[in-house]
Amino acid sequence: MGGKSKRPQIKSADKIPDPIMPQSSNGSHPLFCFRYLRNGFGIEDLPKVLQAKLALSLGVIARYSWQDCTLATRHSQIGTELLGVEHVKHTKVAEFDEVSKYTIFRYTGDNHPMVGVRAGDVFHVLWIEQKFGDVYDHG
Repeated sequence: MGGKSKRPQIKSADKIPDPIMPQSSNGSHPLFCFRYLRNGFGIEDLPKVLQAKLALSLGVIARYSWQDCTLATRHSQIGTELLGVEHVKHTKVAEFDEVSKYTIFRYTGDNHPMVGVRAGDVFHVLWIEQKFGDVYDHG
């Protein structure tokens, strides 16, 4: 009776896996979502020439990583900048109510901005500016 009780052996399949640590999306390429575009600021509201420039710009930006875009100068072809929500002339988008800053990409050589929210590797486009100053004061 002096025998030791045996503990059950843990098989490798029964082991609890290590927790998955959140990874930065900076190495990912931007994915563009147009679901939350505001009325009057969508792709269909742009003249054909700006629609074409937007499509070409998206193709270029998508080739780069988020890190490349955030490190590029803000007025470059792939550059971004942040803008406080209080500077946008339009009401906040309910789905992004907790956001305090919007991200801006420019889609033409003359600096027309796309304003939206970055969530991980997805850029949710909210406004595409057609006329300079329609979305925010460039002051």
